[in-house]
Amino acid sequence: MSYALSRPSSTQRSSLLLIVIGLHAGLFLVILAAKTIAPQIMEMPMIVELLPAPKMEEPPQAKPLPVAKPEPVRKPQPTPKIPTPLLETTTSDVPAPAAP
Repeated sequence: MSYALSRPSSTQRSSLLLIVIGLHAGLFLVILAAKTIAPQIMEMPMIVELLPAPKMEEPPQAKPLPVAKPEPVRKPQPTPKIPTPLLETTTSDVPAPAAP
């Protein structure tokens, strides 16, 4: 409290005390009333219970997942063989002529 203000009179102090006591008594009465009303409130149906229940959606149907077709196993293609040239040869017992 500021020293610049004058001290409250006795009537002001007593009225403040009565206000504090009255608030405490009112709070006490509210607590007592809540204790007696609470069981009745607990027995009352909730507004949510009075509303019709929403229709349940069907669970999603199980569908097979799309699968890519497996590629067939490729057999290695045989490499083409180069045909070997056939040499035409003759067999002879005669010796070849000497080179000049």
